[in-house]
Amino acid sequence: MQYSDFDATISKDKLSAVGRAVAILWLSKSAYAIDGMTAKEIAKIIEDECGHPRQNATRLDEQLRLDRRTAKHGGAGWRLRPDAIRSLDEQYSHLIAQKKPKAVISNSLIPREIFEQASRTYITRVLDQVNGCYDNGFYDASAVMARRLIETLVIDIYVEAGALSCFVWIRSCRRLADPARFAPWKSSSLKPWA
Repeated sequence: MQYSDFDATISKDKLSAVGRAVAILWLSKSAYAIDGMTAKEIAKIIEDECGHPRQNATRLDEQLRLDRRTAKHGGAGWRLRPDAIRSLDEQYSHLIAQKKPKAVISNSLIPREIFEQASRTYITRVLDQVNGCYDNGFYDASAVMARRLIETLVIDIYVEAGALSCFVWIRSCRRLADPARFAPWKSSSLKPWA
């Protein structure tokens, strides 16, 4: 959220200059991960980005010093105290909460009808991710999810055929062939493959 949008929303509360400065400190911390700012920086944001008249940075600095919600930060900066952050979170967090847009499920790459009778909802979730990634132009991600879908389907085939033990055996052979197991031989003069 931009400072100007935030200020337009909180202006309904008829805040004092220090109240507005504290709100700007909260937004800086919550939305931009800025721990603290000087009174001059806060005044500049209030003037330039929020469109308020010129602020007296010296007076604002004194007001921030007297306010129980603020504490010193660095040399001349101010930050919010933890209890003030919690209080302001309750007051303002709903203003910056971002809502995720609802994804439109399509059949652009792999039609859903193929998996209508899938016994596991996981398969349809992965299928939706394959198509969603493809629709949004994330082709590499779509390929990765398609591979995951195929792996899941292969495992399901083994389970239904009662041959899961064969699959487990193949995976254990793969672990045995791990090149890291042969690392000690690489450094020694004994090379069994030479």
